[in-house]
Amino acid sequence: MQRIGAACYALGDVASAKRFTQQSIQTLPSGLALPTAYDNYLLKNYSNLVIFYGASNNFHQQRMAVDSCIIIGRRLPIVEESYLLALQKKVEFLFYAGDYTFCFNYASIGEAASRRYDNFNKESFVMNFFSWKINTLISDKKYDAAEVYLLNMLKDTINTGAKEYLGTIYEQLAEVMIYKKDAGKILSYVQKAISYDELYGNNLGCMETLNNLGYYYYFKQLGDNKSPAHIKALRNRNKEQPDHCGRH
Repeated sequence: MQRIGAACYALGDVASAKRFTQQSIQTLPSGLALPTAYDNYLLKNYSNLVIFYGASNNFHQQRMAVDSCIIIGRRLPIVEESYLLALQKKVEFLFYAGDYTFCFNYASIGEAASRRYDNFNKESFVMNFFSWKINTLISDKKYDAAEVYLLNMLKDTINTGAKEYLGTIYEQLAEVMIYKKDAGKILSYVQKAISYDELYGNNLGCMETLNNLGYYYYFKQLGDNKSPAHIKALRNRNKEQPDHCGRH
């Protein structure tokens, strides 16, 4: 039933995909007597339903499927990608609903789970959840707390972490400094973000840093149209590739 549901979705028949997947949840296949095997089977089904309900704009049922994924994923001894993806959805739902306390809590759960995730893209999940934590703190106007978390993550990343994400951390630090009206640190962090994005070939990150921080925030909020970041951003706003950003 699970495979039939997936096949229906691939063919564009979302209604049948949902029906067969729901039937799959109610049917225990032979050979899945062990609790872990059954939970993995259920997690796959509910993960598919998250996609299917999203495709049919049934967001209430989608949220329920996400919650089911999280409940099941917590029971498993090994962190599964489907569990992390469900946590990401939960965090997004809570953030856009303005529920910053629960959003931060679920992002923290996701970050901790990501650190136990045994996969090549582990650090990507860690940084995604961490970034949601920072976005939540900024939206909740907790700028001092956001700065502390970022500086701690910066230290950890420099010492042991994935240094290709340093540009992201510096960019978020610059954003926090914007709200704290610290012009000197804004420029310093923007320049470091650009430097690390260039070093690791992150063209998109480099352009976003220039446009979002170097141009809009630094110029619009602080009124400084002569800063190096602003001048460089002006040259790159309408280009597909920013000057000297990650070219190899």
